[in-house]
Amino acid sequence: ISADSTTAGIFESETLDFMVYPNPSKSVVNVSFNGNISGSIRVTDLMGREMKLLPILTSSSKIDVSAFPKGVYLIQVIDNFGNKVGLKKFIRD
Repeated sequence: ISADSTTAGIFESETLDFMVYPNPSKSVVNVSFNGNISGSIRVTDLMGREMKLLPILTSSSKIDVSAFPKGVYLIQVIDNFGNKVGLKKFIRD
């Protein structure tokens, strides 16, 4: 089952169930998964520039965004085969 919602041309994918919080954030964004997943978390700005790439080691990850300029960013979850299986946006306040 998958569903997409769009805001300002950005599609958020619900094919993988995960949460991003707090949103907006000034310092740390938490990414939590329901169940086990292996792969990586890629954070990009809206121009597609990679800001961080982190391996998924547990069902919960913390991402330090304090050095990011204020703005809107995308968190992509990428499986071990290179497939994008989830996408959420967050605001660096």
